[in-house]
Amino acid sequence: MSKKEFYKIIPQMKDYDQLGINWLPYIMFTQSNNFRSESVNTDNFGFRFNNKLLMKKNVINEENMNVEKNIICGGSFAFGTGSTKDDKTISSLMSDQGSLTLNLSGSAFVSFQDIITIISNINSLKSVKKIIIFTGINDLYLNKNFGNIYPDAMFFSSFFSEAMDNKLLSKQKKFFKSIVNFFNPNFINSETIKKLHKGNILNFIFSKKFRENLSTKAQFTESFFEDKIKRNFKIYKMISKFLNVEIEIYLSPYIFWSKDLSSEEKNLVELTKKFYSKEIKKIYSLLNNESYQYLVEILTKYSQINGFNFIDINKYFKDNFSSKNWLFVDSVHCTDLGYKEVSNMILNK
Repeated sequence: MSKKEFYKIIPQMKDYDQLGINWLPYIMFTQSNNFRSESVNTDNFGFRFNNKLLMKKNVINEENMNVEKNIICGGSFAFGTGSTKDDKTISSLMSDQGSLTLNLSGSAFVSFQDIITIISNINSLKSVKKIIIFTGINDLYLNKNFGNIYPDAMFFSSFFSEAMDNKLLSKQKKFFKSIVNFFNPNFINSETIKKLHKGNILNFIFSKKFRENLSTKAQFTESFFEDKIKRNFKIYKMISKFLNVEIEIYLSPYIFWSKDLSSEEKNLVELTKKFYSKEIKKIYSLLNNESYQYLVEILTKYSQINGFNFIDINKYFKDNFSSKNWLFVDSVHCTDLGYKEVSNMILNK
């Protein structure tokens, strides 16, 4: 099955699939800078424009630096993946209603990358009234999938580790690494690879330690994950005090935590199951209702401790919309209507 079936229903997703990434220190990656397409466009730093009329300058520029504004941070939902145009994103829709809002989000970002983004641009964030953070799903999914990783689990981190390790390995060591990865793709230990040679490679693969490692799964502990949330929210609080800004926390929507599905959404869910059969089963199992309740509890707790407003978009969708409303283009991204309703909720709450 090809993606053509998806593109017939949601043609704009082809542009998002072509949007690449830039590797950067500290933050790991951003969207491709100066990307151009019908649906999505980025500036010199990979930030998304609110509309094509603004593409002559960067998202943060000398004209808006001292103007009162809001900042949006988060992953692909905040970025507006799924919207048909730049001017259909939450930041653009809020700006159109008189509340200038800049989009500093990153597709696939976790909260720690949001923090690095804010800190990296701290000198330019003048006259900021509010920082709006969409969070939750990426943090929980990655930590449940990959376990307790310090300082945080991030998308594409394995590519980064692979590239760095390969720079330091000889051709022979790279060959040994490929053999080890064939038997156990989850085995990543560059120091062990360096010690392998012709005389011990087979003994290593058939060793008890390696066999035990085959069955070892990533360990997720609620206490370790909660410590990360606690740390992130403490940093948000420091940023809030330093910039004298209000911070709002929003739990991003997930299609199975929200409203009853429309016919269009049901169709897209079935197509997703066919195209990503293996991956989607893992996502569904990790992001179950128990995970949802846990995430709401943790985000509520640390929002209250730090004096942040917390809003669960899933509850908002469930309370206000039904199967008559097509709000999702896939499990975690919205249609133009979905993003419009979220922008209205933020402005009218």
